[in-house]
Order: sequence, then C-alpha cells, then structure tokens
Amino acid sequence: MSMTPEEVEFLVGMAVACFPNYQQKNMAPTFEAWSMMLGHLPADVAKAALAKYVTGGAKFFPAPGELLEQADQILNPGRLSAAEAWA
Repeated sequence: MSMTPEEVEFLVGMAVACFPNYQQKNMAPTFEAWSMMLGHLPADVAKAALAKYVTGGAKFFPAPGELLEQADQILNPGRLSAAEAWA
C-alpha cells in the first residue's frame, strides 16, 4: 500500500529531526519530491529505510535514491546491490 501524504510528511519530519541542519529550511519542495519518488512505498518500509540510512552512519540528508536503495535491501534481503553485482 502506498504512503498517504500525511505519512510522507511524517517521514520528511523524521529525516529533518535526524539532520538538524535542515530544521530551518523550507521543506515543501522536499515533501513534493519525496511524495513523487517514495510515495509508492509502504509506510513501514519507508520508515525502516530511513532508520537504516540514518543508523548506517549517514552524515547528510538522504536523497530519495538513497532511501530507495535501503528499501530495496529491506524488500529483497540477500539480493546484491548494483555495486556488488558489478564487483
């Protein structure tokens, strides 16, 4: 099931809470981009992807593609990443 706009907003808020440099920025464009690029994910998978990204030592606010990578690893455990497949 896809995320609702409220769930995407919550996800953006959680990311902002984890990266304080973004707390004073206008997050409306980020919300729109994340809705478009991540909105198809189930909310629990998106939250887990964000948690995995943040706890993995990330230093910068996540791009949608970084969260999609994490979500793919959650949804397809054991599958090689693109970098691993080419190695």
